[in-house]
Amino acid sequence: MEQFVLSSPEVLQLRAAHAQPSTEYHIGWDVTFATDIGLVVESVSYWSVIGTLHVGDATGWGDISVGALLAVHGDPPDDVERALRDSEALETLYDIARNHLRPLLSTIDSDASLPRKSPDATVERYEDSDDDDTATQDVEE
Repeated sequence: MEQFVLSSPEVLQLRAAHAQPSTEYHIGWDVTFATDIGLVVESVSYWSVIGTLHVGDATGWGDISVGALLAVHGDPPDDVERALRDSEALETLYDIARNHLRPLLSTIDSDASLPRKSPDATVERYEDSDDDDTATQDVEE
């Protein structure tokens, strides 16, 4: 199994708000990675990745998006999605997100639970859409 190394994590977005009293506990952990190798330097391949953690309950909700580079030494894996899903890099990315989101939730007196172990991640490749081209066409017509 390939061992990804997490590099240069950065918080991209962080927010929290009070919730409706009827809100049930929920948590989601979604990870998106670039479809192409972003950079290869001296037999190290890099991919960009963004993890988004959302949690909420009747006391409030919060979410955070964290971006990072993933590096793997040697040949890149044939199936990046599978390799990423099986790697500890996602757990590390979750820990970074959880450790930034927890204090923010406390500022709104939310006690929404953020487990130490990440929930199962939804892992998907980032697919660039043609929405920008369509929007430009609509304006020009």
